[in-house]
Amino acid sequence: MVGHTIFWTVVILSVIGHVLLLQAAWRIWRRRVPEGVTHSHSGADLAWSSVTAILTGLLLYAVYLALP
Repeated sequence: MVGHTIFWTVVILSVIGHVLLLQAAWRIWRRRVPEGVTHSHSGADLAWSSVTAILTGLLLYAVYLALP
């Protein structure tokens, strides 16, 4: 029973964290940066954030299937 409580707490916190991360990456991707300003590759930031969210979801799904 405690395992399920911990699992769902982690799921909720992961969803909140990934939504905020994807929202920030989306805003960076949409922003226009003036010439001469050093910045990261916004497309890569958005892709990396999306891949991380998908992999976390798959990991949580595998854990859910393994719970008794």
